[in-house]
Amino acid sequence: MLVERGIRTFDPGTRSTLDIAAVPEIQRISHLPVVIAPGAASGRADLIVPLALAGRAAGADGLIVEVHPRPAEALIEGARHLDEMGYLALMDALGVPRLRDEIDRIDRDLVHLLARRLRNSVEIGLMKADTGLPLRSPDREAELLGEVRTEASAAGIDPDHVERMFLAILDHSRAEQRRAVDEAEQRRPVVG
Repeated sequence: MLVERGIRTFDPGTRSTLDIAAVPEIQRISHLPVVIAPGAASGRADLIVPLALAGRAAGADGLIVEVHPRPAEALIEGARHLDEMGYLALMDALGVPRLRDEIDRIDRDLVHLLARRLRNSVEIGLMKADTGLPLRSPDREAELLGEVRTEASAAGIDPDHVERMFLAILDHSRAEQRRAVDEAEQRRPVVG
């Protein structure tokens, strides 16, 4: 991680000058996330919100913001600390509620995608049962797990975590396939 904490300039109004242009420039030449520390750069709590918003607009991957319940009593540089209300105002200004709403939409989409995946999996199970094929395909499962691990790595997500999620999805799919096949067999007319 690279942290932009400001550069020394001749401006006496702030401790340092936060180099917003450095954020996209460093991201262009580095694979590392770039975070900004607006309080460290300015040395002033009243500049944290506008500098944080500027950093976000420039594409910063994160922020380092000091928060203290009573900034005047902070052991180190209380002037650059936000109190709880200042922190909550910053989160609101940064769009935490908007981002939470987006997460909620993504979660709903994930549920619908999982339902669609499950319906397809059950349909495949019924087709296999009709043709006498085994429901479980260990080679196909291994291939799928390899693919999702690769996708997870490419997306910057822990592949072990993604594999565990997909193992749970596969386990549920197999159980639903078995249930659907059993129900279909019970509905078949008895010949004889």
